[in-house]
Amino acid sequence: MTMFGWFNNPDREAKQLNKDSGAILDSVVKGSPAVVGRAVAEQTQAAIDEGHEKGRNSPDLYQPIIDHYRTMNADARRNRNQVAMSAFSLTIIYLRAEMLGPKAVPARQGIDEFLGSWAHLKEDLKDET
Repeated sequence: MTMFGWFNNPDREAKQLNKDSGAILDSVVKGSPAVVGRAVAEQTQAAIDEGHEKGRNSPDLYQPIIDHYRTMNADARRNRNQVAMSAFSLTIIYLRAEMLGPKAVPARQGIDEFLGSWAHLKEDLKDET
């Protein structure tokens, strides 16, 4: 299915986002060393925070931000930067899921849980500065 077909069917897009987020998270959590998981979590959280700030926490304003992250994701893919590619993919999914609302809650929940599992590191870094 092409991404253009998703826009005509929010139910199908939500289902795809829910599936893709789980696959990416499984790959990061189960198939990567902890240092990679931490890096993905840090980059994902930073990008989501930036997206919320630029979009003024209004999902109606997220599309240009998502388009920017798609470009960044393509650059990461070309450069074979797995951490950035995973982080930008999760960010895109998260912001699109917010735009779609309740149908895509599982995608956001999975990403939130992943980020939450690394949240203690954010506090540790604050304590060090």
